[in-house]
Amino acid sequence: MVRIIELIDDFKLNQEIIGRKPKYVEMCIWRLKRWQEYMETQCNVVDIEAVEPIHIKNVINSK
Repeated sequence: MVRIIELIDDFKLNQEIIGRKPKYVEMCIWRLKRWQEYMETQCNVVDIEAVEPIHIKNVINSK
């Protein structure tokens, strides 16, 4: 199983490799980590395979 945090780290590395501005990468990572924290604390989900549509709806509705 692939953990969400591992994919966030991969995303960050890919964005740096393609030359995205550091502020852009920082903003994306901040948002992704907020989502990852929500998934862990509110949904008890750490693996990407366990994410379901209802989890995404709950994130959207929690704002």
